[in-house]
Amino acid sequence: VPVIAWGAPAGPGDDASLVVSVPVGETYLCDVGVYHVGWQSYGKEPVAMPLGYSGHFADPSGITYTDWGRVLGRRALLMHSPWRAGPGKTWVDYPLALPREKPIRLSFGIAMGPDVASPEKSDGVTFFCSLIADGQTKELMKRHYALAQWADYTFDLSNHAGKTVIAR
Repeated sequence: VPVIAWGAPAGPGDDASLVVSVPVGETYLCDVGVYHVGWQSYGKEPVAMPLGYSGHFADPSGITYTDWGRVLGRRALLMHSPWRAGPGKTWVDYPLALPREKPIRLSFGIAMGPDVASPEKSDGVTFFCSLIADGQTKELMKRHYALAQWADYTFDLSNHAGKTVIAR
């Protein structure tokens, strides 16, 4: 069963080489090498980072997108919204060619890092996940969360088998 683990478009463009064919089995987004990071300070224009961007507070915006290793016993991606350029949001678009096999599930968890999940350090994060398919964006989940424990989500993508989608 294909499983995909875990964010104004920074879109993948038209080049088929910029789409990852998801094999049957489990695919971790930490291992998907083609993705587009974007960010936006509220009230300002979206900014697309270079293809495959990874960094931790290095950009003048203050955004983060990086493989964070293990957090609370699980492999994790760390994302952080802009703060140096004003508050806003950060997202990642994964252009994926889904296999024709069914079922297909998108599964991921959200959590705050234990080092910041306290009222004196953070008021939490609003996590979201969308699927862009057939020219339409569907919000799969949106949740404000402030705990240092995993909350898991699973969505059935079987009706998109054999199609190219963007998991955001």
